[in-house]
Amino acid sequence: MANITTELGDISLPVGSYESGDKIKKRYRRLGTLMQTEYEDGGKNMWIKLNGDALSSSLLILARAHMDKGADTVLLSVFAKKEKEE
Repeated sequence: MANITTELGDISLPVGSYESGDKIKKRYRRLGTLMQTEYEDGGKNMWIKLNGDALSSSLLILARAHMDKGADTVLLSVFAKKEKEE
């Protein structure tokens, strides 16, 4: 069995609102995608594919060294707390 990577959902930031009929809806700015990779040994890793333009210019300069050539996304690792086993 090969490693399986799944897109779990979008990461968005509310940036405003607008009226739609009689309701007020939020307007969002999409920042990236939450991803999960499941490995052959049963391990899982969550990570974020963040749009490069969501970073401040100083962070983008640091991240550029680790971005694929021509890519417009930065890969961030997610470290979730592990629950203690009883």
